[in-house]
Amino acid sequence: MTRVFSAGFRPFFLGAALFAAVGIPAWVAIYAAGRTDSLPLGYAWHAHEMMFGYTLAVFAGFLTIRSARWHAALPFLLWGIARIALATPGDAAYLVGAAAAIVLIPVLIALREPPLWSVWKWPNAVFLPVLLALWGADLAFHAVAIGVFDWISFESVRDLALDVIALLLAAMGGRLIPGYTGATLTHIRPPRRPGLELSSILAIVGAAVMHVAGVEALAGLLLLAAAAALAVRQTAWRPWEMRRLPLLWILHAGYAWLILGLALRGLAHLGTPVDATIAIHALTVGALGSLTLGMMTRITLNQTRGALVADGVTLTAFVLLQLAAVARIAGPLLVADPIVAHAVAATLWSLAFAVWLAGYARRLLT
Repeated sequence: MTRVFSAGFRPFFLGAALFAAVGIPAWVAIYAAGRTDSLPLGYAWHAHEMMFGYTLAVFAGFLTIRSARWHAALPFLLWGIARIALATPGDAAYLVGAAAAIVLIPVLIALREPPLWSVWKWPNAVFLPVLLALWGADLAFHAVAIGVFDWISFESVRDLALDVIALLLAAMGGRLIPGYTGATLTHIRPPRRPGLELSSILAIVGAAVMHVAGVEALAGLLLLAAAAALAVRQTAWRPWEMRRLPLLWILHAGYAWLILGLALRGLAHLGTPVDATIAIHALTVGALGSLTLGMMTRITLNQTRGALVADGVTLTAFVLLQLAAVARIAGPLLVADPIVAHAVAATLWSLAFAVWLAGYARRLLT
């Protein structure tokens, strides 16, 4: 095995960043040309690949830090096959891609070192249920795509997967961000507040259940409740003091985007004028993008014995990502042609990950 498979985070972080840099601009070009029907999943490709392509790759990299050789290579191979096949026209390609995608999560669980069930403590305890929930959502997604579940809409499956991802971000971020904050700035002692933590987790889980049941109004109220609980928690972490520490402010920015995304999704489900697409992208581009890029940076530096300091390349990538999130949220409201707004946001997003790859690919490969 080559050096890249000496730890699972190396290939998965490389793959996630490369896919993010190439996949989103490609999608905007296909969408602008009106050629989404050329993809096996059609218009749903973008949502599926952001959740089960990019997000799952970053999560897998985080989980497989101690997995090496074929324990890391086999899950990554399945991930790569799924990404290529699901972007290739034709029924045969779709079947190959769907099979690889469906097998990926069980293989990841089986080969992960140490096993997920060996250390059953919070927040590690959330990993196995989250993976199983994502697997179920992916199964439902493909069942809807081939017409097996004609009583479930694509939007319901998408919302369920978004809830699972929001749960993961809230649980992990709620422990890691205050921990990193207190360790870096010793005068800050972020309080635990387990009641707020539990209430936010339960509210997101409840929203997921309501999305499956099709009760949109109650799902909206629960999302608003989760956003409020997370906002109270983050205020106690004093995020305004992180402005000169990029490795911290990117994580606090991501958590703020998470709160905004949950609140906007809640309002959209309650029938307000809030655009559901804008709410979703506040959660994905803003929260997911910021938190995953921040964690990939910190893990890569830590595992390759680099100083936990953001250089110019890192800071540039972080800033570009924030600009991408702002452009994706505000662009459609300010520009008459939405395609132009989408293209600007996609370009900024792609540049953020291209810059990050330029600065971190060598660390991950050698």
